[in-house]
Amino acid sequence: LKVDALVIAGSVSARHVHVEAGELRLVGDGAIDADGPGASQSAGSGAGRAAHAWGGTGASHGGWGGDVGDTWTQSNGPHGDVDEPTAYGGGGGGFGTTANVRLGGSGGGRIKLTVSGVLALDGSRTRIAANGLAGADGLVQDSVFARDPALNGGAAGSAAERYGGGGGAGGSVWIVAGAVTGSGAIQATGGVGGSAGVYQGVEWWGGGGGGGGRIAVHCANCSSSLLTARLLPAGARW
Repeated sequence: LKVDALVIAGSVSARHVHVEAGELRLVGDGAIDADGPGASQSAGSGAGRAAHAWGGTGASHGGWGGDVGDTWTQSNGPHGDVDEPTAYGGGGGGFGTTANVRLGGSGGGRIKLTVSGVLALDGSRTRIAANGLAGADGLVQDSVFARDPALNGGAAGSAAERYGGGGGAGGSVWIVAGAVTGSGAIQATGGVGGSAGVYQGVEWWGGGGGGGGRIAVHCANCSSSLLTARLLPAGARW
């Protein structure tokens, strides 16, 4: 999208957002949202790993995805460009409704904003976000949720799907602007790992958290304008 000036008061959502503008302003609940349209579970660069006896690790991108205990570790490491990030977040480790492991969270999308003038995030509720999604929680045996396929996504009523899915990795936010102002958030966080389920009286493993994505802000006049911004490329925990 190429425009002279653009004001966003609602939510603009897409897997890949690319805007070129003279001025871009987010107001009220304005958001550029690429949460979760990256790679699906166990797919993409830095994908999480799943094993029927352990569960799902978190996916990696700017940082490592989380392990499951000390034995089932994430071996797919960080990737992507630091200065010009364009990669989608990888999907957290998971199987869905088979082999004991719940669905892994999908990764974040990618956003590129080129603004010759001011990029303004006017208000604390505004955000530019490419976050990974959480892995699904492990089921609890004999719970109402576990026994109802309409609620649990089709998993077995026995709650054999007892391991949490891994969290998806954060995606990419690449900003080139004359100035960046305001108190809104710029996010590329990893999704949390799904919680541990309970099967045959035993609490098993939760999924690993997704690694944070990458945020790069290239600004011609940002000596003080970024002081109130909230840059959140953090990884998640389980």
